[in-house]
Amino acid sequence: MKLAVVGGHLTPALALIEYALAQPQPPQLVFIGRLYSQQRGQQPAHEAAQLARLGVPFETFLSPRWYQPNLVEALTWPWLMAVAVIQGWVLMRRHQPDALVSFGGYLAAPLALAAWLRGVPIITHEQTSVAGSTNRLVSKLARQVAVAFPQTAGAFPAGKTTVTGNPIRREILSPVRAKPDWLPARHKPLVLITGGNQGSLTLNTVVMRSLPTLTAKFMVVHACGNSTTRSDYRAQLEQARLKLKPAHRQSYVVRPWIEADELGWLYRRAKAVVTRAGANTVWELLVAKAPALLVPLPYAKHDEQLANAKYLVDRKAARLLLQKDLNAESLVTAVQDVATHHTSIKRYLHNIDVPTDGSARLYQVIIESVVSS
Repeated sequence: MKLAVVGGHLTPALALIEYALAQPQPPQLVFIGRLYSQQRGQQPAHEAAQLARLGVPFETFLSPRWYQPNLVEALTWPWLMAVAVIQGWVLMRRHQPDALVSFGGYLAAPLALAAWLRGVPIITHEQTSVAGSTNRLVSKLARQVAVAFPQTAGAFPAGKTTVTGNPIRREILSPVRAKPDWLPARHKPLVLITGGNQGSLTLNTVVMRSLPTLTAKFMVVHACGNSTTRSDYRAQLEQARLKLKPAHRQSYVVRPWIEADELGWLYRRAKAVVTRAGANTVWELLVAKAPALLVPLPYAKHDEQLANAKYLVDRKAARLLLQKDLNAESLVTAVQDVATHHTSIKRYLHNIDVPTDGSARLYQVIIESVVSS
């Protein structure tokens, strides 16, 4: 069996791939993704490096986003989409997959159309608590639809929709490694800050301004994301670290990316995790029982990150700080609140039943779809 995977959302795609490769008879795999997370800023994506680590072939794919910021790009959009479908058709012909497994995102639509035109079964997975636009479209062509949250199932055809939960990386489920070797010995409570796979300019800027206060009280580990042509995140944050009092400089570590096994270790030891509220992040926080301060991305379609955040916040299992209220003072206050109440937040997290076998469930859906075709 050969599977083509397109990872609009990288984290669950990696989790599924790791699970598939661990099977007694693993499938052949090819991953179709992007070179840049932000095309305009030329921010390198993590896809190619992560797939190389797993030994999975990587194919670069270009597709226009649904939203075009100016008239010229809007006028060229139909032509760019047509080119993307043709490119997808060529990739499907070259690799001859038995199924296309999609994790949403703007890359998925032209690839799904190309797969459908070539008669390749499509399985798409919706990670968020609000159905995304791409998955709504792809579901019309898909053989099967898998969803993470039960309440999302109603947005898709009932006869071919299965609740699987989200695939979770094994390093998050069962972290086995010791303390990351880049983390200094600490004598302060640990705070983890991350803006997701791409990082967050907004979070990075506010963190920079709050470092003098945060590092006086906490050991801060910050995943800032890869730099872009517009902003060298790590260099700017390192400069901010050097301006701290000498006694506090060792209380701040900034890295572009944190590997999954390191993240699993940090989740379970952090007194507070400051992060966006993507579906996969929320699911990992649930699995790791990590007390979090969620700062939803306000520009996400259908306000899906706010909905994801409220899933935890309404159950008292996280705290919420809206981006419009985010500044150095509010961040420090909110982090202190989470750290102070981390024990009670963890207790509420333990009260939420969360499936941890999402990879196995989704893989079974894929197997059944391939067999039935």
